[in-house]
Formats: sequence, structure tokens, C-alpha cells
Amino acid sequence: MAYAQPHPRLSVVSNSSQSSVDHLSPTTTSTRFSLPSAPSIHAAVSSSKAASNRPSIYDRNLNKTRSAEVSAAAFAFLFSEIVQYTQKRVSGINDLERQLNTLGYRVGTRVLELMVWRTEGSSKASKREIKLLPVLMMVHTQVWKAVFGKPADAIERSVENPDEYMIIDNDPPIERHISVPRDMSQLSCSSFTAGIVEAVLDGLSFAVVRLTMVLINTIEVDPPVLNSSCAWSSDLKQLTDLYESSYTGAVTTRTATLHGFKEVDSHTVAFHAQQLVSVNSYGYSPHPLSIYLVWIAEILTTHGSSIKPFIISITASNPQTLSIMVDEIQHLRKTLHDGEHTRSMIAIELNTSCPNIPNNPPSGYSFKSLSQLLQVLADAHRQDPTLTIGLKLPPYTYKDQFEEVIRCLQSFSAPVQDNKFNIPFAFLTCTNTLGNSLLFADQTGEDTKTIFAVPTVLGGLAGEALHPLALGNVYSFKQMLSSAEARNSGLAEIKIIGVGGVTSKAAVDRMKNAGANVVGCATFLGKEGIRAFKILAG
Repeated sequence: MAYAQPHPRLSVVSNSSQSSVDHLSPTTTSTRFSLPSAPSIHAAVSSSKAASNRPSIYDRNLNKTRSAEVSAAAFAFLFSEIVQYTQKRVSGINDLERQLNTLGYRVGTRVLELMVWRTEGSSKASKREIKLLPVLMMVHTQVWKAVFGKPADAIERSVENPDEYMIIDNDPPIERHISVPRDMSQLSCSSFTAGIVEAVLDGLSFAVVRLTMVLINTIEVDPPVLNSSCAWSSDLKQLTDLYESSYTGAVTTRTATLHGFKEVDSHTVAFHAQQLVSVNSYGYSPHPLSIYLVWIAEILTTHGSSIKPFIISITASNPQTLSIMVDEIQHLRKTLHDGEHTRSMIAIELNTSCPNIPNNPPSGYSFKSLSQLLQVLADAHRQDPTLTIGLKLPPYTYKDQFEEVIRCLQSFSAPVQDNKFNIPFAFLTCTNTLGNSLLFADQTGEDTKTIFAVPTVLGGLAGEALHPLALGNVYSFKQMLSSAEARNSGLAEIKIIGVGGVTSKAAVDRMKNAGANVVGCATFLGKEGIRAFKILAG
């Protein structure tokens, strides 16, 4: 399986949940065509004549128009009108990219049909290529010349994924005359071009990988699988291993405080002997935020060709401390020139949900109490819209809790223009562990003289036992974020990272079906190590 992308890395899907995976292709079956081998064509345009003498486009000989060109100004004007027309009929940037992708798919279908018709009409021995590389070279050269009047600049094979190829156009005509507003900095109109590529590959019976990338504000998660904040993303080696895995699309750090959290022997984890279930008594990371910033800078600078982002998980008990932490992260982003380009490499996740902190219950259960902390994050996003911010939530069990979160998020929704809204929070991570859970020592299969599995007796439940509740949380938030009321306040742009009991490919699929845009795991990582993500990929 393979897919081709215009440059910068443009997946055939820009952003979508599992429920909308198939909407980009107008059909679910592929039509077989003979592979074109004739010279490329340019769009047809007649010479300037009086309107009354101009023949209908349907009367022209298609074989005699292959060298005609369309004015670049006319093309730019037409595409501009298409974008503006589409923008007025969608609910957000992701919707706009999906619609442009669909329009590009329709164009690609017609381009391929025309090229095949000309080839079969001029060749006595036309053939259909059955090998991937010749087909990609045809897209790179002939299709690009047919649509844009010039071949693409290069075609490259990914060093991380052997079945991933990138078609590179250093000066995409589709974006040459487009000026994207600051509040829409994550928009990529080249999703139109990606649709053309998808249609051509579909028409030639080459499967296109869909849902290869999810865009969360300005970070790109490709593939849409990552680790959630946990004890197995604590140190430099663990973070490096996660970053270098070709099966993770992003890396989430263990939740850091400004000065570090004191870790003692009673902070540990126990696994059930017969099920992929765990109970842990961990608190936050013993490493302060400053250490994580040093490690992240080291990893990003030594892996310069990668665009995999870090999600820095942080927490604070007061707005002053949180403001300092955000400033430190923003300083690193500025040093690395992060946010100056289309995609960012660093995002922030505020953990509101650790159940194991004595005398400090998860603030996510009383969302109103978070207002001052959320205001700090909202102010940071207003000053820098390229900053991607998310919230890690505790597991909720009744409707009022979900509604309180939605009301709080709506209170931070600020109208911009043309019925558009600025939402400072780009994603919700659902869900953290369930507190006050107990596992007996005899359930772990370990030879121990103690009665309880963890020294603190009670801890946070994770793994397969949490899975149904996590699915319910993902589903509930997805439904609320998709409601008309949420769309009218811009909340439909918020993505969901589904976490909880993801221990198999089937569990990944369930999370997506429930509404997760990205899927994360922790217990499975702790049990299987880095190979867990290869297992999840199926």
C-alpha cells in the first residue's frame, strides 16, 4: 500500500474522524484504465475570437488541444473563487480542506480519463502499469504537466516508512497567489492537489492509504497514534525511542511540573496476571519542565528531517506558575523557530486529571475551578495562534459533567469574522485513569507477602478494564462537539485523542468508531515496550 503526497507533506486526508474516512472518494470502487504513456497535455483554451464564432467546447477535437495553456491569472482567479465559495459553506478549516480535497478528486478523475482516452486513441499497444514506481513517476511527470503545465520537482521515498512516497513541488501553482490569514495559518489549499493524486491512484487501481494524517491546529500527527502521558515517557531514552518509532505520529511527555514532583518507592504500577489491566500509584514526573525542554530540543535538532511533534504535558496549581511554564515552552519554540512555518513541532497539554495526588483531587471534575488556568492558556493562544493547546480529562460518568466541560469551552470561544471563531483549545485527551481503584496482590501473579498490589492500596485503573468507559467518554464528547450548538461556536474544530484500554488493533478501531481523531495508549506501552505501537498498527 502506498500513497503520494504534494509538498509539504499533504495526506490525501487532512483531518477527519473515522466516521468520515470514506467521504473523500466519490465512489468506493476503482475503475481500471490503461496506463497512459503519451506526452502530457495542457488544459485546453481556444484562441481569442468573437463569441458568436467560437465553437462549443464539446465540438473541439480533444487531441488538438493538448498543447494549449490557460492563463496563470485566469487559473488563480478561478481557484480563488472556488476557495471563497467553499469557505462560506463549511464550518471550519478542516471542513474546508475536506471539501477542496473532494473537488480535487473530481478533477483528478477527469484528468485521468482524458489522458487515457488520448493514449488509447494514439497507440496501438497501450498498456496498464501494474508496478507502483512507474505509476508514481507518471503522476510526478505527466499528471503534473497536464494539470500545472510542468512536472513536479522530485519524488522521494520515506526513510521511516518504506511504503510512503512524497511528490515534492517546491513552488505549487495552486498556492502561488494565496495569502492565508494569520487566524487560518493551518489551512493548506494543496489538499485540492492531494485529491487529484488520490483520484488518479484510485483510477489506476492502486490503493491509497487514508487517514494517514490528522492536523490538530498546527501539529501534524501521522500516523494518528501516539503515547499518552505516562511513566513510560519519562526520560530521554524513552522519549527518543518513542520519537524514532515509525508507528507513532507524535510523542507525549510525562506530565511535568515547574520544579519536579517528588517520587518515592510507593509510586509504582502493578499489572493483572490474566488481563491487560493495571493499577498505578504514580504522581507527576520527578523531572522539572526545564529538563524536558532540554531533551526535546536535543531530539528535535538531532532529527532535523522529521516533522513529528512533541506534546508537552504540564500541570500547575495556580495561574502564575502555569504562566511561567507556558512562557518557557514558548521561549523554546521561538529558539527553534517553531510556528514560523506551516506545521509546528511543539504543543501543550494541560493535565487536569491525575487521581493519585494526596489532598489534590483532579481539577477536571470541577471545571469551573479551572477557569483561571484556562485563561492563561487562552491568552497565550490569542498572542500566538500557532500554539496548539489541549486538555487531558478525567473519566466522566454522567451527563452533567460532559455538559460542564462544553459550557466552559464555549466561554472561551471568541468570534473572529464571517461567523468564524477562535478556539484556544485544539484537542481533548479522553481519558486518564480512574482513581480509587484496588488490585489485590494475588491478582498480579507475583510472589509477594503483601495483600495489595500497590503500596498505596488505591490507585488509578487503566488498561482493558477502563476501555468501555473511555469509549463512552470519547463518544459523548464527539456527539457534543458535533452538535449544531457546538458548530455555531466553533467547537467542532476540537479534536479528540482517545485513550483508555487500547491494547490491540481492534481497540484502535473501536476508538476511531467512537469518534477519536487520534488514538493513544499507556498501559500497553508499559507492558510491551515500544513494540506496542507496531502491534496496534496491525
